[in-house]
Amino acid sequence: MATFTETELKDRARRRADMVNSTFVTDTEIRDYLNSSISELHDMMVKSYEDYFVSEQTYTIPLATGGASLPADFYKALGVDYESGGITSTLRAYSFTERNVYNTPYAVIDRLAQPMYKIEGTKIKLIPENSASGTITLFYVPEATQFDGSGVTQITNVIPGYEEYIVAATAIRMLMKEESDTSALELEKQQLGRRIIRAISPRDASGSHAIRDVRKGRYRDDFILRY
Repeated sequence: MATFTETELKDRARRRADMVNSTFVTDTEIRDYLNSSISELHDMMVKSYEDYFVSEQTYTIPLATGGASLPADFYKALGVDYESGGITSTLRAYSFTERNVYNTPYAVIDRLAQPMYKIEGTKIKLIPENSASGTITLFYVPEATQFDGSGVTQITNVIPGYEEYIVAATAIRMLMKEESDTSALELEKQQLGRRIIRAISPRDASGSHAIRDVRKGRYRDDFILRY
């Protein structure tokens, strides 16, 4: 997949906005517009297909008191797997309505074999704290890559039309500052957006596929085959 630098996308946005030799919009402003456009597209893709972007982080438990730090690029939790004694299972997310679930008689607690996980601020916690041993794996949506002016950061064209959408959306923001007509670019951006969503949507059109984990001799549906 192709990658693009901040300078490359700035130059393309200036050409699309017909501002190649203009200083009306500064490089810093264009960087901000690029980052806003990247976030806009990222949010649109995540909303349409939640697990298109997936990263993971594994923690050894028991966690530190107060929880463990979330990954620096954490955006949204997708789920947490708990592994202990060679067995992997999926943890439930903690709900405020369950705040007293562990204040029940021990006979009931014994039936609640697993803790719950909770995302709180910049931490991931287990409820009850330090209630288990083994490892947990957090599956999450990472934040969109943002340009920082260093000239080092690059974005990856994760799907056809990705960088075109960002350039068009940035050019629109530039023209809006100039109070120029954006209708043609708005139409192009909408078409690009629809094309991107169509391209990612069929990935789960046939549903989830369970595959056999030959190491553990059982079927698991938490591994999804996508085409």
